[in-house]
Amino acid sequence: MDSETLSAQIRPVQLYQDIWLESFRQILAAVSQQVNIERIPSDPPQDSALSNSGVWFRFAVGGQLEGEHAFLLSPPDALRLVQAAAPEAAGVMDAVLTDGHRESLKKLFMQVAEAASAELKTKAGWDVAVTLEAISSPSWPPEAPVSMRISVPNMEPIRIDSFSSPELERALFNATNLPDQQSGAPVAAIPLAAASSGVMERLMDAQLDVVLRFGERQMLLRDILELNSGSVVEFEHDIEDQVELLVAGKVFARGEVVVVDGNYGLRITEIATPQQREDFLGRKGPQRESAAARPAVKGVSQ
Repeated sequence: MDSETLSAQIRPVQLYQDIWLESFRQILAAVSQQVNIERIPSDPPQDSALSNSGVWFRFAVGGQLEGEHAFLLSPPDALRLVQAAAPEAAGVMDAVLTDGHRESLKKLFMQVAEAASAELKTKAGWDVAVTLEAISSPSWPPEAPVSMRISVPNMEPIRIDSFSSPELERALFNATNLPDQQSGAPVAAIPLAAASSGVMERLMDAQLDVVLRFGERQMLLRDILELNSGSVVEFEHDIEDQVELLVAGKVFARGEVVVVDGNYGLRITEIATPQQREDFLGRKGPQRESAAARPAVKGVSQ
């Protein structure tokens, strides 16, 4: 897998998550202009007991995407969300979650799901129906949540954990034909750090092309066409110079050539920083880089 494929797989997942977050913002902003919603790290995770005691809303996703999507709130967060959605009733709210509160939450989540369905069509081009399936925990193991925090004035922040079923995750990883892909417009790079922990775990098993480059040069087309068996092509690269290690078409490290069990190998002497490595893999597609445009690796001036 090259970096283009890697970025292309992250992007639909990220877009899908962002649309749900924006849909929550859209619905809550109708009752409070001061609402703020942001994605937060899923660490520390919610108490494992919350899976049984928490409030679940499980949706069926159908159409161009298939699977289930579930949301989990703690009872105190669920009560605060009801108050955020109905600020005029905050002063007379019960201290515990009631069936009436659950019904109010059900209506709120159905509004969010309706908004998300419309946004998935507008922003991603996916004809998707999102319908409430149950107010209960999913049958599949809820792992690798995407967490969001809703902040409303004069109220403790509200945390909501969002889960995608394995079937839905596979559909998102295989999703294609996003609007800017159809039009040929550049696809924005998604930093690897922005992907959820579950996405990253699956990407860790992705295979990338690794190439050892001894040198390069430009040649006239006529000279290339005249090459035949026995021709010698000379490169402007001293035999003692370091060679470059390319990952997905980009310079990732440099070092000395060694022989390991009769095969070429590389003893790395200079390597990109962790941030540069993420930048390399998060960019759109492998591409040929000029010497001036190549990213510098640690300890090397270009």
